[in-house]
Amino acid sequence: MKAFYLVASISVLALGVSACGGSGPDCGSYCKDVAAACNLSSLEQLCVGNCNTDNNAANAAGCSSKMSDVLSCGDSHKSDMCVGTSNVCSAESTALSTCITTYCSANPSNSACTAYGSARQQQ
Repeated sequence: MKAFYLVASISVLALGVSACGGSGPDCGSYCKDVAAACNLSSLEQLCVGNCNTDNNAANAAGCSSKMSDVLSCGDSHKSDMCVGTSNVCSAESTALSTCITTYCSANPSNSACTAYGSARQQQ
């Protein structure tokens, strides 16, 4: 259950700070740090994929500041994610999700939105 919650948290928090498309989170570094903090290194690649997908959608939707809010919060609460605290960064995550979903509802053919929607269906 710990592993599942961590994956869900990482995905919901969309976390990182990336080399995806120039600016934004470095998902690789963030996910490595979170996986190490939770002693679950096997989840690092899944985290990176989810983080990059979420970051690309946030950039397309103009939600970069909300992504930054989520990442800052997630970075400050890594240990909470490890123990399955359900409300970790929920306000920031909800704001990001709402921002992306609003944009993607109006732009469903955007490739970042398509990838974001597919990733959500797989969780």
